[in-house]
Amino acid sequence: MNNMKATLITDSRIGYADGSFSKVTVWQVPQPVVGSLHSYKYSLAYENDIKRWKNENHRV
Repeated sequence: MNNMKATLITDSRIGYADGSFSKVTVWQVPQPVVGSLHSYKYSLAYENDIKRWKNENHRV
């Protein structure tokens, strides 16, 4: 087991005039996440009053 920690690359939130927002978080991990060939873990999200979307678990 690898005990190295992940390094935060970016954690950005952008607000829009209509009250919605988007958020991007990227981590560099010591080893690729299962099912991936690169060494980054990321999360993308968009939310407004009507709908919420996150890529992490493909949830709406």
